[in-house]
Amino acid sequence: MTFQLQRQRAWGWETLDDVGYYGNGSGALSYNCSGDGTYTYRTYGYFSNGVGVPITKYSSTSRFTC
Repeated sequence: MTFQLQRQRAWGWETLDDVGYYGNGSGALSYNCSGDGTYTYRTYGYFSNGVGVPITKYSSTSRFTC
């Protein structure tokens, strides 16, 4: 599985952090946005099911000012 933290830009979604999970485990996505302004963010997840079919999911978006 792969998870990403993304920020919306004029040209599309910019990946700020990503983490891959294989098996059991935990982790966190993070980004230091100090002084960058106000942007819209979302998370993205991708994995392949047991028969190789790719599945993608996006979170709802949130807007933050740094």
